[in-house]
Amino acid sequence: MALMTWLPLVIEGSLAVSLLLPQRLRWWTPGAGLLFHLLIALMMGLWSFALAMAGGILVLCLPLGSTIRLHADENTATTEMAHPQEAKALDPDRSAPSVEQPQPSR
Repeated sequence: MALMTWLPLVIEGSLAVSLLLPQRLRWWTPGAGLLFHLLIALMMGLWSFALAMAGGILVLCLPLGSTIRLHADENTATTEMAHPQEAKALDPDRSAPSVEQPQPSR
């Protein structure tokens, strides 16, 4: 029972501390946080809470200045993360991170 008390505190604490860690060391925190909030949704039925927290975790754990690019075609939709240098090379006028919308297929 003590594990069920301390594990959520460790997960949430690691998410807060992940802001101070370099990107290469915080790769595991989004997975733990997303799994934890998915389990909350499954056990308690709090789906809107879990989705809001999942969005917050993804924004928290993205590298500073990165963008999320969505590519959609007829068969698949993938999400890629661009590092700040790549994002600047793609659009030099963009100063803030943004989410690009997929183009409709013809």
